[in-house]
Amino acid sequence: MALVSVSQAAAILGVSDDTVRSRVESGELLSLRDEVGCLLIDLPDDVADARAVLSSPRAQVEQRPSFVVETVHLRNLLEERSARVADLEAAVESLSAELLHQREAGGQSSVRERELIRALQQGQMLHAQALGLPVRTIDGRLSMAAPAPPAVGEAGDGAPAPASPPWWRRRRGRPIRAVRA
Repeated sequence: MALVSVSQAAAILGVSDDTVRSRVESGELLSLRDEVGCLLIDLPDDVADARAVLSSPRAQVEQRPSFVVETVHLRNLLEERSARVADLEAAVESLSAELLHQREAGGQSSVRERELIRALQQGQMLHAQALGLPVRTIDGRLSMAAPAPPAVGEAGDGAPAPASPPWWRRRRGRPIRAVRA
C-alpha cells in the first residue's frame, strides 16, 4: 500500500480533491494523518503504480506524438494573436489622436459659438436700447434697457427728455402720502 497526499490521490484516481475527501469520510478509501495533521491516502499497489505513469503533466504531453505539431500550431496562434494585438493597439492610438483632434476642434468651435452668442446679445441690447424695449439678460431675467440718448441735433436742444417715474411711484396723479404707523 502506498501513502499519497489528497491531491496526488485525486490526480491518480482522476477525480477532484473533494471527491477523495468524501470517499475517505464514507470509508471507500483508507487514510491516516501524518505528524503535521495532513491527510494521507492509502492506495492499493496497482493504483499506486499508475502514479509512475502520471509522473508529470509535461512528461505526459511530451510523450504524445502530436506534441510537436500542437506546439507549432499554438506558437503560430500566439504570433497571430500578438500581431493582432499590435494592430489593435495602433488603431487605438490613431483613434485616440483623432478624438483628441476632434475635441480640440470642438472646443475651438464652441469658443467661436460663445463669441457669436455674446455679439448677438450685445446687438440685441443695443437695438432694444434704441427702441426702449425690455431685454433678456444673460442670466435669463428681463430688464428695461435704458434708451440711448439722442444724438446732438435730433432732440433739438441736445438734452434728453425727462424720464417718467417708475410705475410704483405713479398714483394717477395723486401724491404718495406717508403711511401712519
